[in-house]
Amino acid sequence: MRCPGCGIVAGRPSKPPLGGFNIGVGAYSNYPGLAFQAAACISNSKSQLTATELDGLPPSRSTLYANKVVRKAYPGFSQLVKSSIAAAGPRPQTPAYQDVSLAIQDALQPPSKIDPNDPTASYDELKSNLEDAVNRQGLL
Repeated sequence: MRCPGCGIVAGRPSKPPLGGFNIGVGAYSNYPGLAFQAAACISNSKSQLTATELDGLPPSRSTLYANKVVRKAYPGFSQLVKSSIAAAGPRPQTPAYQDVSLAIQDALQPPSKIDPNDPTASYDELKSNLEDAVNRQGLL
């Protein structure tokens, strides 16, 4: 599903950035038991499906990509999202990363606005947003 010739370096496959909430329980938490329960609740399958349905966030559990909620949120490309996450790498280092991240979110969320048969409009919006973000032009 991935484009073997696509990427920053010709001939090397792309490595989409991996991000997320990075949920954890602090060693000095006053309520580690409750904090762990909250983290477990936020990361369970039901909560991930709700986040996908309401916010278009991709689930971290690979088994959920066959679920109808995920397939509806990513019409025609839920398996591409799954394989992109499996092949992901660290986020790029740039002082404008927050703006870059917002530019991507603005152009691609919700995923259902992307026409799987002709993603040209979404690509053009993404490209324009990223150029503005990297050049620090305007707030996104």
